[in-house]
Amino acid sequence: MSKTRYAVILVVLAAVSGGGLGVGLAAMRRHRTSGRVYDSRVSHAFTATRRIGLAPQAVDSISVTGHGGTAEIEWYCGAWSSLSARGSSAVSLLLDGRPLADAVLGGPGGKWNARPAVLRWMGRLAPGRHVVSVRLERAVGVTALPLVVDHVPVVEGLDVTEHAG
Repeated sequence: MSKTRYAVILVVLAAVSGGGLGVGLAAMRRHRTSGRVYDSRVSHAFTATRRIGLAPQAVDSISVTGHGGTAEIEWYCGAWSSLSARGSSAVSLLLDGRPLADAVLGGPGGKWNARPAVLRWMGRLAPGRHVVSVRLERAVGVTALPLVVDHVPVVEGLDVTEHAG
């Protein structure tokens, strides 16, 4: 785990536990340009389960400006789960509506099959404005993105880091 991500998670958890914030901490975005590295992120700390029953459905998105460099795009969810026994779901990472990566989750035990999820893509990011998004593509049963137990915050986020030059 990068030092930056670790610091962001600690700040989010401290804010949630100290401030008593509800579902969906406000989006946190940072843009850094030193050394020709461009970094944009959006993070949420959920203290209640977000249940999604209909697909396709947008889960998260962020607008970024490309500079023609190599980008790493990552979506993470602290506890992805089907809430139905024998349920399943598929999530895709998209750039301007084009699929970059996807993952499928399923199992016989429903919420007992909860697990962290990460989708990553690395490649060239063309100059100009782009929308990076995550979409629940299909769901058999209800999907939790994320599943929260006993109101312990679960982090979900979308990071875009571009190395230009």
